[in-house]
Amino acid sequence: MTLSELPEAKQQAIRREFPRIAEDWIKGYPALVARCIEKWQLTPADLIRIGLPINVLIYATGNSDQQYVVKIAPPHPEQLNERIALDHLNAKVMVNLIDFSVDDGAMLLDRVLPGRMLREVIHDRDEIRRAISLLVSVPTEIEKTSSNMHWYEQLPRYQGWMNDAFEKYRGEQPATEFVYFLKTAEVMFETIQRDCEGDFLLHGDLHHENMLFDASRGWVAIDPKGVIGPKLMECGRFLHNFMEDELDAVEDLSDAEIVDLVSILSKRYALASEVLGVPIGELAKATFVDITLSACWSFNAGASEYVKKMAMQRVEATYHFLRSTHQLSSAN
Repeated sequence: MTLSELPEAKQQAIRREFPRIAEDWIKGYPALVARCIEKWQLTPADLIRIGLPINVLIYATGNSDQQYVVKIAPPHPEQLNERIALDHLNAKVMVNLIDFSVDDGAMLLDRVLPGRMLREVIHDRDEIRRAISLLVSVPTEIEKTSSNMHWYEQLPRYQGWMNDAFEKYRGEQPATEFVYFLKTAEVMFETIQRDCEGDFLLHGDLHHENMLFDASRGWVAIDPKGVIGPKLMECGRFLHNFMEDELDAVEDLSDAEIVDLVSILSKRYALASEVLGVPIGELAKATFVDITLSACWSFNAGASEYVKKMAMQRVEATYHFLRSTHQLSSAN
C-alpha cells in the first residue's frame, strides 16, 4: 500500500463518523496528500499507526532534512479547536504547529523525536514524575485584556461538554444508577469551578499516549482538544487513563476488582500531589468528574458492553476513593 492509499480501517472509521461526506473525501484523498506534499515541499516516509482512526498521520522530511508529521482528516470542528490550542497553549511544552491548510484540513507539525509515548514507560516512576509536570505547565491562563480574543469564543467550555453529555444521557436513560454519578459530578465540578481563579485554556485530553519524549525538550504534549475550564480539570484524564497497564494480577481491566483500581488511583494521586503541590482530594474530585464525563460519552455513543463495563469500573473506583477518604461530604 502506498501513502496515497487510505487504509481500509480508516475508510470504515471515516464512513461511520462522516457518512454524508465520507465517499467524496475518500475519493479525493490521494489528491489531498499530493497537494500537501507539494505545498510544504516534503518527502513522505511512512504512515503512523497510532492515533484516532479518522486521522491520517504521515511522517515526512523537508528540504533541510527537518522531520515533520502531516496530520489530515475530514473537516470537523475539532480541527479548528486543535489549531487554536496549539497557537495559544504553552509553546514550551507543546508540539510545534508549523503550518496548516484550512481548505484541506491538514496540519504540518514538527516531529517529536524519539517520540516515545509515556505509556511505554508507565512503570518508570522517575519519568512519570517528570511528565506529570505537564498537567500544570500546559494549561494557559486566558488574558482577556488582549485585543485579539476572537478565538476565545470559538472554543468549547468544559461545563458545556458536561451539560450536553449529561442532558443527552438523562433524556435517553433517566432511570439508571449512573444518573446519581452525574449529579455527584455536577456538584463536584461546581466546587472546582468556584475555587478556580480565572479561565484557562486546557489541552483537554492530556493522557499517557498524548505525552511524547523529545530529546531536546523532555516530555511534550500532542493532540490537544482545546477546551476552556478550571485549571484543575487538566489533571483528571491523566489520572484515570490506562490503569490496566498497572494491574499485576489480571491482564484485562474488565477482570479487575474495584479495590485494585482504588490502589492504583491512590498511588497516582499521591505522586501527582507530591509533584504538583495539589491536595489529593482535589485531584480525586477532578478525576471523578472527568471519568464520569468520559463514561457518559461512551454510553451516549452506544459503546459495546465491554467498554461500558470498563467505564463503570473506573467511575465506581474513583467514587469509592472519594467516599473512603471522606471527600464526598465537602463536595455535596
